[in-house]
Amino acid sequence: LMAAAAVMPLLGYGAVSMYSLRTGAQETVVQGNLNVARQVSEQISLYVTGSVKILKALAADLQQTGLAPWQKDRILKNYVLEFPEFKELTLIDESGRPTITSRLGKPSVMVPGSAVTKIDDVLISKFSVDSDLLPTADLAIRLNDVESTGWLVARLNLEELWRMVDRIRVGSNGYASVITSEGQLLAHGDPDQKSRVARGDKMTGHPLINLLNSEKSERTASAEYSDERRTFLGVAARIPLLDWTVIVEQPQSEAFAIPI
Repeated sequence: LMAAAAVMPLLGYGAVSMYSLRTGAQETVVQGNLNVARQVSEQISLYVTGSVKILKALAADLQQTGLAPWQKDRILKNYVLEFPEFKELTLIDESGRPTITSRLGKPSVMVPGSAVTKIDDVLISKFSVDSDLLPTADLAIRLNDVESTGWLVARLNLEELWRMVDRIRVGSNGYASVITSEGQLLAHGDPDQKSRVARGDKMTGHPLINLLNSEKSERTASAEYSDERRTFLGVAARIPLLDWTVIVEQPQSEAFAIPI
C-alpha cells in the first residue's frame, strides 16, 4: 500500500505533464498554421491594393493631357504588356460604349454594378472564375477629362495569387483555400478539390466560415472537424479589404503527429 501511495503522485504528475505537452504542441501547430493563413491574406490584400494604385496612375496619365485616340490606345496596350495584373484595359464612355481597348477583339469588361467593393475611388466587381478557371474581377475608375467623361475599366488577373495558393503546403497533406464574401470557393491548393473551384462551389456551410460569422469581431478562427474522408485541423484568417477568408486545413493525424 505504501508503494502504491508513493507511485500515485508520480502517475498523476506524468498524466498532467503529458496533457500539458500535448496542449502546448497543439497550440504551436495552430499558431503556425494561422501564420500561414495570415501571410496569404496579406499577399492578396497587397496584390489588390497594388493593382488599384496602378489603375489610378494610368487614369492620371490619360486625363486632361490632350492625347489623341491612337496615343491612348498605345498607352493601354503598353500597360497590359508591362503589368500582368491586367488582362484587359478599356475606356468606356458615359453611354456604356467601349471606345478604346487593349484587347484585340471585342472588349469583355463593363463598369461594375451596384454590388461592388470600393477601394480608394476604384470600384471592384465580385470575383469569379473565368473560362481558364482563374479568379478575376473588373475594376473601374471614373475619368473626368475636359474633353470627355467616362470610365477606365480593367480586367484583373489573379493568376499569380492562384498559383501562390496552389504552392502552399502545410506538412505533407495540408492545403490552403480562398473563399469569397459570398461563400464561393475561389482557389484551392488540393488537386482533388480543383473541380469544386471550376464549379464555383459554395462554402457557406464550412465549420470555420460559420465560426467566423458567429463571431463578427474575430478575424481568425481554428477548429477540428471531420468530413467523409478524415478529421482536420483547420484555421481561418479574414482578408478585411475584401471580406474574403483564407483557410488552411491539415489532417489531424499529421498535424499532431509526434515526430520520431
